[in-house]
Amino acid sequence: MNNNPRASQIIIIILAVSLIILYLVPIDLPNRVTTKGKLFSAKEWLLIKGTDGRLITSLFNHKKGINENFSVAQFERGDAIQFSIFDKIQSGSKIAQNDTIGVIYSNETEKQLADLRSALAVESSLLQVNLSKEKEAVVKSEQQRVEFAKKQFEEQEKLFRRQ
Repeated sequence: MNNNPRASQIIIIILAVSLIILYLVPIDLPNRVTTKGKLFSAKEWLLIKGTDGRLITSLFNHKKGINENFSVAQFERGDAIQFSIFDKIQSGSKIAQNDTIGVIYSNETEKQLADLRSALAVESSLLQVNLSKEKEAVVKSEQQRVEFAKKQFEEQEKLFRRQ
């Protein structure tokens, strides 16, 4: 290397001018990184049919990283079950809490409902019979009171005429 102070000053000046030019000249350096990602909704609700006929639901909260709700519906053996999702529910559509998304049809459930409806009809009929009996009793009681009042009136009328 050259120990000449004049040469080192020229090198420093050239470097300074180069840095000033690089600073002032608009150079666009790429500063983006492109990668693939996956977006998750805040909550994800899964409805799964198990191999043994169970219906499993799970509500996962992606913000908190926890499973908020998990339920399993077990149907009895030999029960014919049909689950159908409403046509308006599409993949990616929003579902609010307490929305009805589908219908479960079960022969066993329908049988239980029919039994309950018939029991309700029997009890309603018994109630009507009991109410009508009470009405008859009330009517008879009132008729007796009317008869008693008539007899009292007749006696009072006889007393009044004698006086």
